[in-house]
This record gives sequence, C-alpha cells and structure tokens, in this order.
Amino acid sequence: KPCAPCSASDPAAVANGSEESRLNEEMLDDTVEEMTMDEIFNGKGDYFPGLVPLCYAYLDHMNCDKKGFSKLDGYLRFISARAAAQVKTDAGWMRDFVLNHPEYAKDSVVSPAIAHDLVKACDE
Repeated sequence: KPCAPCSASDPAAVANGSEESRLNEEMLDDTVEEMTMDEIFNGKGDYFPGLVPLCYAYLDHMNCDKKGFSKLDGYLRFISARAAAQVKTDAGWMRDFVLNHPEYAKDSVVSPAIAHDLVKACDE
C-alpha cells in the first residue's frame, strides 16, 4: 500500500501538509526503526546489511579493478571504523588533548598556553 503522500489525490495537500497527506503513526511504527550510526553503516542483525557492506557488494558486482577497489577500501574501512567509534573524531581528539593537558584546571577555560599547545600538536 503506498504511503499517504504517494497516493494523495491533491499534490497541493502534500505540500501544505494537510491532515489527509500525513503519514499516520501506525504506518511509521511498521516501516521506521531507530538505529545507531554503527548499525546504519555496518549493519544490524540479519535483516539490514549496512551501507558499507552494500558498497562492497556493489563494487564486487561491477567488477571493480584492484586499484580502484584499494582506494575505495581505505575510505570504506575508515567510515566503518568511525561509525563504530573505533576512530576518534577531530573534536574528540581535541577534547581529550585539553582535558589531559597539565595546565587544564577542569574549569572549562582553555588558556592561551593550552590553545598554543593544541595548535602546535595539530600542526605536527
């Protein structure tokens, strides 16, 4: 059965968000599921393979050459690890740097000395 916006007789009703065109909660409960970033990218259970495995399947299906696969494999591994929280974000790395800096007084103030050391560490 098509969703309400797909079967609405009046396209303007869809654009205006009228009651007739809105998806009802019962339908959403059957078609939508909350997932973590890890589950979206790496899969969930035996019913959702994940976006990264789908990309690998596509590369296999199109007989991707070794050079192209190698390049894309690096990106896909990184995306997979980031989604699984195995690789820190830049913000996480900076937060940990400040929190572990010997001059940080646990007062939410990043002093000029801490900022200098952070910029220096980023440059390295």
